[in-house]
Amino acid sequence: MTSNLSKSYTLKRAILVCMFQKQLPMASLKKLSFLQLYKLSSNLIAGQGLHTPLKYLAAVGLAAQSIHVAKSDLHTSSSCFFSDEVTKAKSSKPSDTPTIFSKIINKTIPAKILYEDDKCLAFSDVNPQAPTHFLVIPKKVIPTLSQATDNDQLLLGHLLLVAKNIAEQQKLEKGFRLVINNGPDGAQSVYHLHIHVLGGRQMGWPPG
Repeated sequence: MTSNLSKSYTLKRAILVCMFQKQLPMASLKKLSFLQLYKLSSNLIAGQGLHTPLKYLAAVGLAAQSIHVAKSDLHTSSSCFFSDEVTKAKSSKPSDTPTIFSKIINKTIPAKILYEDDKCLAFSDVNPQAPTHFLVIPKKVIPTLSQATDNDQLLLGHLLLVAKNIAEQQKLEKGFRLVINNGPDGAQSVYHLHIHVLGGRQMGWPPG
């Protein structure tokens, strides 16, 4: 394995240990192979908020104590903490060009549709960050939540009720999280208002 790959993977191992410390004994974690740890971390790091400075330091410290990875490797791969969504959001800007969501609404791009009515559409996320992850979007183009007006009050309420109803259909009895990314700092990568609904696992706090 090359040095660059090692630097990329060690950070994910640190995050995995940080997340699993209360669910798996440390001895069990140490018995997992490097590939097993990497596969688990790849599925579980997203949406945990571990790119915040405090949790970053905790992950580094815990990893150094328990799996003896080099801190220099962890720091040099710190960019791994940012998801693709954040990376895309940094370069995304509002545009008059139809977004991918507009194309899903008009069916020129396929999606796994979970619900549709005259006001909104719900579909599974193609890059799920939880066992259950779907989006609820208005058919009316509202680029950001900040651009919603008082006239959108009923529509916004409708989106939340649809999200709740689909969550019930998806058997998310233990709870779920709603996320609306708004603008660059909110990691919004598609400028068409959308609600992320995530469930099926324990969410981290604080988010982001």
